[in-house]
Amino acid sequence: MKKSVVCLCMALVLLVSSGCALQGNNKDLKESIDKLSEKIDKMMDDLDYGEEIHEIYDDTEVVKAYKSGDSSKLKDEKDKYILEQATKAVDKIIKDGMTDYEKEKAVYDYIFDNTKYDNAALAAIDTSGEDSHNPYGFFHDKSVICVGNATTFKLFMDMLDIDSKIIHSTTAGEHAWNVVKIDGDWYHVDLTFDNGDKSPTYAYFNVTDKAKGNDYPWDKSKYPKCTATKYCYVIQNAQQLDSLYDIPAALKKAIDAKKSCVYFKLDVPKGQNAVVYSEIVRNLFDCLECDDLYISGVSATCTDDNKSVVCTVSISKDEDSETSLINSIVDYKKLSEEFEKVFDGDVTLFEEYEEDDE
Repeated sequence: MKKSVVCLCMALVLLVSSGCALQGNNKDLKESIDKLSEKIDKMMDDLDYGEEIHEIYDDTEVVKAYKSGDSSKLKDEKDKYILEQATKAVDKIIKDGMTDYEKEKAVYDYIFDNTKYDNAALAAIDTSGEDSHNPYGFFHDKSVICVGNATTFKLFMDMLDIDSKIIHSTTAGEHAWNVVKIDGDWYHVDLTFDNGDKSPTYAYFNVTDKAKGNDYPWDKSKYPKCTATKYCYVIQNAQQLDSLYDIPAALKKAIDAKKSCVYFKLDVPKGQNAVVYSEIVRNLFDCLECDDLYISGVSATCTDDNKSVVCTVSISKDEDSETSLINSIVDYKKLSEEFEKVFDGDVTLFEEYEEDDE
């Protein structure tokens, strides 16, 4: 949500700049600016900085109805709809003989795959409604905020008898995610923080307290400690590299294999601070420039023993990146030329926003 606000604000500024530079009274341009302004205002209203806290959905009655097979006591029509859709989903994605971990991942993938947003049309803004913070918003509207992700995930876990809780952090802006107990150990699961587009990165799927970070603080005395890594997807799939200088070849191999995400594990050099080193590793990928790919260091965290760093790297076509959301609104080549013309070459657009149309 915050990233979308930034993108929209940038687009609005550039549209206004374009209007000033062109010295025109373009009606279409004014309408575009007005529409963007309205969307930004709506998104700013939706962003929560502690003034409005969303209610956590209580799935007790729906879960009872599912386990008993009797929905007659459900009075709320939305609860009935949630039960109907959740039951269909469980029947579809859960197979006999699955472990709790396999069930959990099946649910995670199902929620991710069935909450799609049309970024070009900003459908995340246009379609989100009063139920975006609960499972009805997921099943009916295919539109949820973080609280909707967390409550939907917990609903499935409760139906499948897998222990889980919702962490609802409100001290630094509202955010909600889950902790889940798999094979006796607790893990963080944050669907909203998954940076995937067409497929999930699993960067925050079954991670430790340390990997989850403290951007949204939570009262750790009220929740179980998450220190296990056995079922951490990133660690399970991380490729061990001998040094930073092995990254180019490993990344090229992943790109050639058409992977949308890759995980690297590197040992922290002796005498180096593990946290600092993890940031160095992650930022390396954000410094890469590629003609037709968007490469991003989604996350990097040091292991609990501070001896290794595990990094998640997202790889996508450039048209899937956030930059192209703005590029679809503004002709950057034309706008850059206008700036250069008006300011006699002293002012140009940042290089990363220029679009090569050739």
